[in-house]
Amino acid sequence: MIPLPEANDGSGDRLPCSVLLYRGARSSTWLNPDEDQFLPVAFLRRPSENDLSVDIVALRSQEEAKTGLDPCHGLATLHTGRIRDLGLDVIPDALADNPAHAKIVGLPAQAADLAQAQFFATQLARQSRVVWRRKPRQN
Repeated sequence: MIPLPEANDGSGDRLPCSVLLYRGARSSTWLNPDEDQFLPVAFLRRPSENDLSVDIVALRSQEEAKTGLDPCHGLATLHTGRIRDLGLDVIPDALADNPAHAKIVGLPAQAADLAQAQFFATQLARQSRVVWRRKPRQN
């Protein structure tokens, strides 16, 4: 079992580099329609956000991660250490009701630095591995 911080007590503890994370696709447009791949748009901060939401795999089952988003179009995994290699960080979300919730911090807002935001989004998309995808509806 991966050692994790005891609780989301607001201390901002960093997660160990070996922690595996889920990123959920809130929109079908976040996935490549032809391949099992998240697109960079899945890793761009929305204007109302300061970070990106993720879940700690060791604390949340794939089924729980899927049902935590309504709708969920796909799940991808990311490694905390590889995210840190980009100069970003991953911390537990002390304010979340879900103890598995964490956030990727350090991403620039698109309005502040579009080129840098797109660079990080592209790198995170390349690092991600799709582990579940909603099957398209058959006509």
